[in-house]
Parts: sequence; C-alpha cells; structure tokens
Amino acid sequence: MGALVNRPLAGDMFAKSFQPEKQLSQKTTNKLSEAIRNSKQVKSVVNECINEFKTNRDTYCSKDIEFTGHSDLHLSVGKAKVEVQVVQIEDKYWADVTVTDTYDFDEFRKDISFGSIMNNIGFYIQNQNILVPYEWDVNYAVLVE
Repeated sequence: MGALVNRPLAGDMFAKSFQPEKQLSQKTTNKLSEAIRNSKQVKSVVNECINEFKTNRDTYCSKDIEFTGHSDLHLSVGKAKVEVQVVQIEDKYWADVTVTDTYDFDEFRKDISFGSIMNNIGFYIQNQNILVPYEWDVNYAVLVE
C-alpha cells in the first residue's frame, strides 16, 4: 500500500497489522524514529515542555498530537502521545522523549479526503478482524540550548 501512495511508513505499518506476531522491521523503525524526531509537531511539544519546566519546574510533560496533511506520518501514525522528561544541565536542557500510540483504525470518517478514505478501508478491515491493532513507541533524547 505504501508504495502505491509513496508513503513507505504507512505501507509498512499497515502491512504489520496483518502479521501481529512479527515486529516492525529495523528499517521501518529507523524511518519512523527519524520522521518523528524531525517532525514540527514533536519539536513543538519538546519546546513547550522545556518552557513549562523553566516556568514551574515540572520535569514531566505529556501532550497528545496529531500529524496532519498528506504526510507519511499523517497516514501511518495520525494521532500519538508525546511524553517528555526534562533535566537542566547548566544552561541547557536534556529532554528524554517518548512517542507512543496504538496502530489502529478507531473511527469511521465522513469526509472524502484521501487520508479518510484510506482510514475507512482500514476501519472496515479491522472490524472484520482481518488486521490486528498493535502498540508501538519511539524513544530518543535531545539536548536543547
């Protein structure tokens, strides 16, 4: 599927849901990690969490995000949870970032965008017990000045 729409992550993650006993390939895991780490949505959450740490010294921050547009992350992940643990090291901030989600199709969408059509196909197949939802996560750390 991913090759058809030029979205390799979406295709790989969709294919994995037909084989629940298999893990995502290392290549897919690396692509997912890189895409998430470089996404403007996750970078924005990390910056928000660091600003919250600066203001009220909360070391833990959790936010829900949604990848939008016709991006590979939008089609493969959609929505996810970002958790950030912040530690100050002199004048810099170390952020331990975890992004998690269940790969599933949890709702039928009424609009006729490409992403919604693909979602609705997945929703139908999942409700027929042909594909199996699965958990995934990406962890990394970043030093922010």
